[in-house]
Amino acid sequence: MPPDRPPNSPSTSSPRAAPKPRLTPAQAIVKAWRSQSSSSQNKWREADAKARAQFSDPKPQRGREPKAKM
Repeated sequence: MPPDRPPNSPSTSSPRAAPKPRLTPAQAIVKAWRSQSSSSQNKWREADAKARAQFSDPKPQRGREPKAKM
């Protein structure tokens, strides 16, 4: 049987560093966004606007016209 340790032994009473709280994905994104320069943020906004316009505009539908009868 192992000997009992006294309650004030160094291995049990040593101060431990508190673990860093983990960031959620949203918090990590916010932190990264805030670290960007304002010009970089503007470039991201422009790229986002272009992508939004590209995918939200209606696309021409080819082959949907009724075929002419001969």
